[in-house]
Amino acid sequence: MSSRLFLNGWMLALLGTAVVGLVAWIAIRAGFYPSKARRSRFRDRLPLEDELFYERYYASFGFPKSTVISLRHELASAFNIDASKVLPTDRFSKELAVVRGWEYVDDAPDELFLLNRDREKRLGVAIPLAEFQTADDYIRTIASYESSK
Repeated sequence: MSSRLFLNGWMLALLGTAVVGLVAWIAIRAGFYPSKARRSRFRDRLPLEDELFYERYYASFGFPKSTVISLRHELASAFNIDASKVLPTDRFSKELAVVRGWEYVDDAPDELFLLNRDREKRLGVAIPLAEFQTADDYIRTIASYESSK
């Protein structure tokens, strides 16, 4: 009888360990999956170096090169993607969108909000993040605020 209880105890302990391991694996994966899924959207895109990015898309606007490049890297950092693959046409509703099904653990939009909350205080302006459709909207609007300070 006691050997049966001993065996049941071991099986229960093994099952408990398996459940805890599974929950831990899901929690760890939840932290990495949204970033990995978003990066996969850019997998086949060729990189575009910062200098060429600025010259091709923003030099004619007269924004400081350092500001434009900094904003590009800011977007890439918030969304955990390679900065050399961010283009002005990237949409917040598609390429930069929150990963479907992972809305509660994908904190990229929150990071962007926090970055700009400090910027709003520093510049004394309201940055309409919710109105931005593309990376270009973000870069041009904020570059114009930064340039006029």
